[in-house]
Amino acid sequence: MINMYLRLIRIFKTFSLKIIKFRNIDFTSKLYFDVFPKFPKKFKLHSSVVIVEKNAELIIGEDCYIGHYNNIRCSKKISIGKNTKIAQFVTIVDSNYDISKKYLNFDESTKSEIIIGENVWIGSNSVVLAGVTIGSNSIVAAGSIVTKDVLENTVVAGNPAKQLKKRFSQE
Repeated sequence: MINMYLRLIRIFKTFSLKIIKFRNIDFTSKLYFDVFPKFPKKFKLHSSVVIVEKNAELIIGEDCYIGHYNNIRCSKKISIGKNTKIAQFVTIVDSNYDISKKYLNFDESTKSEIIIGENVWIGSNSVVLAGVTIGSNSIVAAGSIVTKDVLENTVVAGNPAKQLKKRFSQE
């Protein structure tokens, strides 16, 4: 197991596009690299862990920036719009345990799409949970936990994230 982690660290340092796709959830699964057809030619992804499960879809728009040490786990669908900036240590996860069951089982987890609009800025140490839509031109302040939809042109902050103000006046 330690050898696998050491190989992953070497891989992360070697490849400029650090996308790992697991054939299934189990860490003992064989890893392979896959450049998804919906990835743009121009975007930056730094030292982050991106896990895309089988039959899941990750879409990243043009001119996106995904900072260091982020954790993106895609079980169903995550869409990140053009010109979106994601700071460091951000977690984006589109699945969750079904807490109505007596025993928590990842195989029975709930999966909901995450849609992040265009020109969004997500501050460091933020968490975006399953089923959330973040509208275009919005800002998620550092350390926020996004549990509900964020309207366009909105600044949100806190745990849970709440609207602080509008970014632009409605004309």
